[in-house]
Amino acid sequence: MFCLFPSAGSRSEFERSMFSAQSARPMSGSGRLSTCLFEVVGTAEANNGKRNAADGGNRSKDLHRIWGDDEMTDGAYWDSVLAEIGNNAPSWFQRYPARSLEMIKARGADPETAIIDVGAGTSTLTAELLRLGYSELWALDISSAALLAARRNLGASADRVHWMEADVTTARLPPGHFDIWHVRAVFHFLTKPADRRAYVANGLRAIKPGGLLIIAIFAEDGPTRCSGLPVVRYDAESLAAQFGNACEVLQTEKEVHQTPSGKTQSFRYTLMRRRFAR
Repeated sequence: MFCLFPSAGSRSEFERSMFSAQSARPMSGSGRLSTCLFEVVGTAEANNGKRNAADGGNRSKDLHRIWGDDEMTDGAYWDSVLAEIGNNAPSWFQRYPARSLEMIKARGADPETAIIDVGAGTSTLTAELLRLGYSELWALDISSAALLAARRNLGASADRVHWMEADVTTARLPPGHFDIWHVRAVFHFLTKPADRRAYVANGLRAIKPGGLLIIAIFAEDGPTRCSGLPVVRYDAESLAAQFGNACEVLQTEKEVHQTPSGKTQSFRYTLMRRRFAR
C-alpha cells in the first residue's frame, strides 16, 4: 500500500507544501509514519475476526504482551486489533454518533465549517456530516487499516474528505484552520503526561481562536482498560485542567455507551471553546 497524493491542481496550498516536503512512500506498517495527506487506492484487508469484547478481545491482550508498553500506540498495533476484532466491532464503535452531532449542530455550524475528527477510525461521524452537507471535513487516524475501511464505506464520497494518517501528537496540521476539533475514544489512551501535553499543544495550534473542541473520553467511572491498553479516566475538572486557561468549558455531560458486545461504558462529553489570545 502506498501513500498517494492528489494531482497538483487539486491540492490546497498546505497540501502542496506537504507534498514538496515529503515524497510518497510505502507504508511499512511498523513504527510511526511521517504525516501525509493522501488518497488511498485499494480496499481493506478481508477480516476474519469474529469476536466482540469490551476490551478488544483476547487478541488485544496477546498483542499487549508482544508489543510492550512503548510501542502500543503505533499504527501497526491498531491495524492488528482491527484485523482481529472487525472494523465495526471495537468496543467504542457507535452506529450513529448522536451526541457528537447534537453538539456540532447546536453551535450553529454552517456547511463550510472546518471540522476535524481526530482518531476517526471507522466512525460514522464523517459520513453523517457529509450527509448533512458539511464540505470541509478532515479525518485523522494513526491506523491505515481504519482509514482504508472508512474510505471504503464512503465509496465515491470519500473524495470529499481530507484524509490524514498520523499520530495526533506530532501531526503537521494547518495552523489556525479548524472551527471544530472532535475527538472520541482517543485522549484517554494518552497515559503519559508528555503525550498529553503534545496533544494539547498541537490541537491548540490547529484550532482557530474561538473554535470549539468536542472531547469524548472515559468518565471517572468508566473502564480502566480498553483494547488491551491502560487508560486515564476523567471527570469534568481533571479534563479541563489538561487544557489550562487556553480553553473554557461550555458544556459537559455523561453518556452510557453500549458496546457491540452488549456491555456498557461510561463516557464523558465535554464541549470547550478555544480562548482568544490576549
